[in-house]
Formats: sequence, C-alpha cells, structure tokens
Amino acid sequence: MQQLGHRVGGVLVIDRRDFVPNYFAPSYRRGQHVTILGKTGCGKTQLGYDLVDAVATPQLPALNMVIKPEDETVKYYARTLDMPRVRAWPLAPNPFRRKTRGYTVWPPPTFDPDMDDELLYWTHRAVILDSYKRGRRILVADEVVDLAELSTVINGKVHTLKKPLEAVWKRGRSMGCGLWAFTQRPSGMSYHGYSAPEHMFIAYDPDHRTRKRYDEIGGVDSGLVQNVVRQLPEFHFMYLQRSTGTYCVVSA
Repeated sequence: MQQLGHRVGGVLVIDRRDFVPNYFAPSYRRGQHVTILGKTGCGKTQLGYDLVDAVATPQLPALNMVIKPEDETVKYYARTLDMPRVRAWPLAPNPFRRKTRGYTVWPPPTFDPDMDDELLYWTHRAVILDSYKRGRRILVADEVVDLAELSTVINGKVHTLKKPLEAVWKRGRSMGCGLWAFTQRPSGMSYHGYSAPEHMFIAYDPDHRTRKRYDEIGGVDSGLVQNVVRQLPEFHFMYLQRSTGTYCVVSA
C-alpha cells in the first residue's frame, strides 16, 4: 500500500485508493461486522460504499436499508454499484431475475411520518431477519441509530428494530451475515456497534460523549484512539482492525 509519508498522532496515513483494494478487501471475511462513525458531512456514506464496492458479489450480496425519503447519494451508488432499488422484502419469485451484487431496499415514502415509520419498520425487519436466517450477506445500515429506533405497537407493547439488529451483531457472524453500521450519532449507538465489529472507521467528532465510548472498543488503546481522532483532518478516518491490532489513518 502507498503510505503518504506523514502521520497523524503518530499513526501512518494511507491513501484510500490503495487501502480499500489492497488491505480492506483482502482482509475482509464473510460475516465480519463493520462500523463507521462520524458527524454529518464527514464522508461516511462515500467511504461505506467504497468498501461495499470492494467486497460485495452475487455470492455475498449487500442489502442497503434506506430510511430517508430522498437521498441523491444513495440513488447514485445504487446505479453505480448495480444495487437496484426494491420497494419491499422479500422479493417476489422471478426465475428470470439476474443476479446482482445486492439491492437497495427503499420503500416509497408517503410523507406521513406515522405511516412511513410503520412501513419502514416492517420492511427492514423482514430484511434483517431474512438475512440473519439465510446468512452470506452484508446488511448495510447507513444510519443505524435511527434504524434501531423504528417501532410499531403490537398488543399494546412497543417493538423496535434494536433487538433484531443486536441479534445480528451478537450471532450473525457465525451465519456469515455481517452488519455494516454507519451513524452520525455515535453516542447513541448500541454497545454492540463498538464491541462487535472487526473493522472500525472513526472520523473526527467534537462530541465528548462520543469520545468516552471509545472505551467500549475491545482490544485497543482508547487513549490512542482519542489522541488520533481529535487530530484527524477533514474526510480522514482512523481505521482499526481489532483481531490483528492493526491501525492507520485512511485519507480522503
């Protein structure tokens, strides 16, 4: 890989165009979880799709669970990565459907918040549970905190997507189902979003509540993480691979 010849907080900086195909893609194994943390506008979505592009195949498809009513970036990558938009899950049987690298699961909005939340809850619940059962998939949650909060009421009891998402974090790896969780609200993410991923990417975040949660990342020096992250330039991410103890800074 091409090292750019400088460091951030003592950690080597590697060009993303080299890092993704030459390190991340060869090291990724089916079922591993990925977390990307960073505030709005830091480049999470672009980085996430660069990673998906490097590893998703018809044999290991990615299912992107979209909850926003409109998103031009998602539309662009759905076309570019050959992940066509579908409105419901599971797909209707079709023997003539060609194999793709995945799908963008995106129910059509009604712009009634109550109706939209109900539809999103049931659609993405079906995606999560189907993938957990079948395995050999990448589940992409571009805003996992908001996704986990989607809810419905059954027999007077509120049900959210937090439990099925945590089931994938805790047991999905053995099924070959990796949860790739991105969020602009790192301080509100489930503990498992910090403890379960093999691969983590962290952008600069001024929120002290987020920095405190770095202690929940197993097997790394949280002090080192805090020191590097607070020095990151715009659109850069600190990368951690937990099992090997590998870390670097990935440039824009």
